[in-house]
Amino acid sequence: MLSVKRKFYLLIVFVVIVAVLVYVLNRNNPEKIVYAISVEPENLNPFLPQYVDFPLIFSQIFEPLFTFDYETSAVKPNLADSWELSSDKKAYTIYLKKGILFHNGEELTSRDVYDTFSPYFLNNHNFKNLEPSILSEILQRIEIQGKYKLVFYLKRVYSPFLKILSSPFISCIISGRVMHSFLNGGEFKPIGTGPFLVKDWIKGKSILLEKNKRYWGKIPRINCLEFKICRHWKRHDLMVEGKIDVTSPVAGNYFRVFEENNISIFKNIPISLVCICFNNRKNPFKNIYLRKAALKAINRKEIVYYINQGNAIPADSPLPPGILGHSKELKQEKYDPPVARRYIKLSGVKGKIKATFAFYSEFAFRSKGMINTIIRQLNKSGFDVDLITFDSWNEYDRYIKNGKADIFLDGIKNSILDPDGTLYPLFYSKFPENIMNYNNPEVDRLLIKGITTFDQKEREKVYIKIQELLIKDTPCIFFNFYSPYFGVSPRIKNFRLSPLSLPDFKEVIIE
Repeated sequence: MLSVKRKFYLLIVFVVIVAVLVYVLNRNNPEKIVYAISVEPENLNPFLPQYVDFPLIFSQIFEPLFTFDYETSAVKPNLADSWELSSDKKAYTIYLKKGILFHNGEELTSRDVYDTFSPYFLNNHNFKNLEPSILSEILQRIEIQGKYKLVFYLKRVYSPFLKILSSPFISCIISGRVMHSFLNGGEFKPIGTGPFLVKDWIKGKSILLEKNKRYWGKIPRINCLEFKICRHWKRHDLMVEGKIDVTSPVAGNYFRVFEENNISIFKNIPISLVCICFNNRKNPFKNIYLRKAALKAINRKEIVYYINQGNAIPADSPLPPGILGHSKELKQEKYDPPVARRYIKLSGVKGKIKATFAFYSEFAFRSKGMINTIIRQLNKSGFDVDLITFDSWNEYDRYIKNGKADIFLDGIKNSILDPDGTLYPLFYSKFPENIMNYNNPEVDRLLIKGITTFDQKEREKVYIKIQELLIKDTPCIFFNFYSPYFGVSPRIKNFRLSPLSLPDFKEVIIE
């Protein structure tokens, strides 16, 4: 028999081994990847207005008919199998892949696609608060011609239409049963065809997804993907401590810290534009001289390089480097405070120029230090700007859309990899998201010309001309081109980003 003393030592050894195993399993859990985000969605409905980063969650649950090739960014079929374009270029016949299942086990058919897009061309439902989309303006109707065949009829020629159908920001396909119920006042359930499905959501803490074992493509190699909600700066510390696996965006002052801890950093070519926006419809910034004065008063390059610390590049024009029409030859006016003061004199306004600057506190790429620097530089040149800070995205969004702010920061991610994806929503006078209230009939005309032209060289000429007009009019200050940095744990392998800078977890493994 074992002595009491020996039993005691064996028990200690056993406890130590168990503790080590528990630590290892928790630290390197092959079942789950933890992704930290700073803003929690109010819902998982991609049709409702959302914070710009939420598609990184939606894209795991829902999928579009087409997708962008990871190597070339060219459009290729996804849920769709093939397509045909009519001779008048206003009808797209789509053939669906067969055998694709939604998370509830029902097969994807033409009816689901019809119901998904129906809010954009039907008005016989109770739901009116859709996220503004170009689809509302161009989609006339959809005709079902078979279980796996349907035709999209457009009101006018729209050359980047397949890019629209490739974007998870705009064209996620949802279970028709869910969509029909929701549009008639029922509860929305996040049922898509994506590689992950919703397992649990603890409000204020986390959203837990699990792999879709019936996924039509390659089934994910991890079992669970958890989106953990935590404040912006805390995410970085948790990453260094090894308590989370992925986070974005990464603040520039953490690049070296991450590198020292073997944390990989991923990014794509910028496709997002950040603007310092003016309300062009009301004083003081309906006056073009005051818009130009503000442009000359702000040292954009210094702020972007030294305050953003590398996670953005200065912008001189509207279109980001990864988009057709971007040109290094296009330049907005440079920083020059004395000229800013001369513009103020030319405006005819006497005394300090009073204005309000609206700011959303959780914008990771819009630090308060950056905002304070912008306001300080404006005030040194003759403005009197007050900062209004919002902790709620919805309150901030309403304030801006109601036209109450004089100046505000806004960003647009080009979700279709086409110049129209940046320029039309921001600057077409009749588009609902034209929150700068900008109106130039010639810009409107050229925007329509751009989307009705298929020849890419001709389109490029059109979009360069549009940018020249925008630089002249100064409806906003083109501040920086932004691409989110993703911090990824050293235990994560095969992590990659889509051309839209959305993380792809289908091939990810944990070592």
